[in-house]
Amino acid sequence: MLLISRRTFLCAIALALVGFAAAPAKAGEKLAIAQYGQFMAGFPWLITLKQGFLKAEGLDIDGFVSSQGGGTSVRNLLASPLPFGEVASSAAIAAIKEGLPLVILYGATNHTGEIAWMTLPDKPINSIRDLVGRTVGYTAAKSTTEMLLRMSLDAAGIPADKVKLVSTGGLGGGLAALGAGGVDAVPIVEPVLSKSGSKYKQVFRAAEFVTSLTFAFGVTTPEFVRKNPDMVRKLIKARRNAVDWLYANPNAAVAICAEYLEIDKELAARVLPKFIGWRYWSAGDFTKDGLENNIRGLQLIGAVEGTVDWSKVIDQQFLPADLRKKL
Repeated sequence: MLLISRRTFLCAIALALVGFAAAPAKAGEKLAIAQYGQFMAGFPWLITLKQGFLKAEGLDIDGFVSSQGGGTSVRNLLASPLPFGEVASSAAIAAIKEGLPLVILYGATNHTGEIAWMTLPDKPINSIRDLVGRTVGYTAAKSTTEMLLRMSLDAAGIPADKVKLVSTGGLGGGLAALGAGGVDAVPIVEPVLSKSGSKYKQVFRAAEFVTSLTFAFGVTTPEFVRKNPDMVRKLIKARRNAVDWLYANPNAAVAICAEYLEIDKELAARVLPKFIGWRYWSAGDFTKDGLENNIRGLQLIGAVEGTVDWSKVIDQQFLPADLRKKL
């Protein structure tokens, strides 16, 4: 197996960005959205297409590239011809700390939402405390699910070394591992939560322990933002318009939600109101509690030591003026 050094990897990324970062979007280009179609964080982007908000800004983008989360999302974005999209906050900060060229532009979420750890019905696991001595999965290293799992254990007073934590390579991989007996609990999100019925048993929801959390960021590269400032503003504006439309038109959004999650409208009509009620999506602004909880989570997954100076890694100049806050 060929092994490469960290320096070689960073150089390869830098060379790729020379060719990609300065080029504006071409017809039919795609944005890199972590866990697109799986986590609801990326849902507003489908609305930007369906409601014409991207087109109204003169942007010819026709789709999105998904990933399994964590560092994979960052690498996909950096290697994209259009290096703009959304990644887990944990992955973004870890990448920045590693020296990768990344700038944070907006906050995508306000709430931990539906993320829950589930087990099989016959297992004697009924609460987070029952996970002591068990094997528990998360999607990928430095992903939202790893961060939320560690934060939940910490809030419950359970030392992480009392639980075996493993990466399952994605949500689907987690369910497969659970069914095969390789793990005792894995994260599950909507619509699986609503449509699985009695197939799985809930152990805990992350929101029981972590409420406010800006766990997904809109990001790009310093080079792309320098060469294409107007395009960055238009992308952020299109998404903000989609979020505003979503909250104002929840019934009309059901059909788009069904398409996003690839489910029927009846199930979407049960899933979407949960997120509306949580005010799950941010218009782009950052909250103090959301960022402070980020720091705690980032410390727990070893992505940072000490604190994070958000003013140095977040660039708010491309947000609409009413969304900018002192950090």
